[in-house]
Amino acid sequence: MSEAFLQRLKPDVQAVLFEPVGGVEVYWQRARVTVVLMRKLERIASMDALAVLTWLLREAIAQGSRKNAEHLAHSIYTVLLIMGIEWQNRELAEPLLKLFAQRILPLGSPPHRRFCMSSQDMLECSAALNLIVYQTTDGRRRSLTWLQRVHIMRRLLTGMTGFDVVHALAPQYIPAGTDVPAEVIHRLEQDERWRQWGWRSINSAQPEPFPPPELLVSRRVTVAAQSTSPG
Repeated sequence: MSEAFLQRLKPDVQAVLFEPVGGVEVYWQRARVTVVLMRKLERIASMDALAVLTWLLREAIAQGSRKNAEHLAHSIYTVLLIMGIEWQNRELAEPLLKLFAQRILPLGSPPHRRFCMSSQDMLECSAALNLIVYQTTDGRRRSLTWLQRVHIMRRLLTGMTGFDVVHALAPQYIPAGTDVPAEVIHRLEQDERWRQWGWRSINSAQPEPFPPPELLVSRRVTVAAQSTSPG
């Protein structure tokens, strides 16, 4: 795949993608693709950042880097939730989210899973995320710039203010293929219970950002069973 288009990206994105060779800024090379690099692109949350994350996803798949592909798909999903509702007024949300939901995000699905959200599902999650920003302490106190909103949305999505938003807005998967391991089925069912709890909390007059004990016990039992299973 040609890297020519990377040279046409905005400077803030290029600053993440390239690093000087031997400390000399005249010569530049591609930075190693790491989770840290992906998080930096999430923080930029622009069309250029989204484009390069997509490019890196296809590169990871071509190189057989399954784990990187999963991480990149998750970063793409994060940026889509942050930006999706912003496209609605320009009538771009439906076609763009549909493209990503049907053709791009499934490429980074974890083993035995298939991404199953529609463009409408993602738009609803994006709308909820953007609204929740203004219910946070920082969001209520002052008018926010775009980057400040992005910062708060990423904090919400990474669990730094609680876990209800994390689970309510997490990407959704269904079993894929035959012979899906029982633990995968169980984890998907458990994720759905956590997702429902997350939405109940978000929609409640008194949100509970931390899960009830029965969900925590269920998660611990699952982890313990997996750690003691043969093989």
